Amino acid sequence: MMPKLRIAMVALIGAFALPLPAPAEPPTASAEHVEFSEPLSLPEFTFSYPSNWTVVKAAANLDKYWQALILGPRHAESHFPLMFIVRRMPVAAPKNLESLLAERERQRQATRAENIVQSSLPVAGLNATRTDYTAMRSLPADSPNPKPTEVHVSEVAFEIGHVVFEVTLQSDARDAAAGGSVFDQFLASLKRTPQAP
Repeated sequence: MMPKLRIAMVALIGAFALPLPAPAEPPTASAEHVEFSEPLSLPEFTFSYPSNWTVVKAAANLDKYWQALILGPRHAESHFPLMFIVRRMPVAAPKNLESLLAERERQRQATRAENIVQSSLPVAGLNATRTDYTAMRSLPADSPNPKPTEVHVSEVAFEIGHVVFEVTLQSDARDAAAGGSVFDQFLASLKRTPQAP
């Protein structure tokens, strides 16, 4: 992956200063059912991801913050990959799920997000808030002539005890159907652990 693209990807998902591996032959997105990995475990829940996707994991510090970036296939024209971002954020007053949702709303306003749809859904037996929207990005980021590209984002947030979780799908909007299908399977893979509060 070119350095400029790596920098742009880091800026898009937040402070995540890790190298982002790129498959030599990036597959195209498909809405077909995919094979999932063995579950990964956090103290509160386990989750799986497509077995042919690449995991980049942040340094684990469960007392403060934990994040994993999971990269999937790229769109042939924009080279923007399907990706999952999983965040685990211990919280203390006044920060909580409501404050995270308010922060995300401010970010959507700042980036002029469109087609915003919010809903509630069960995730791992918990009530979660889902927000879907689109936003414009200049892609490919490593091109001297990047083109405006519509990006689709799905954010799902929920709270277990004093920990807030956020799982996000980002993709080229042209891959929204394929990404949404895999994201639904990903959400269904989330299982609470016996020790979860």
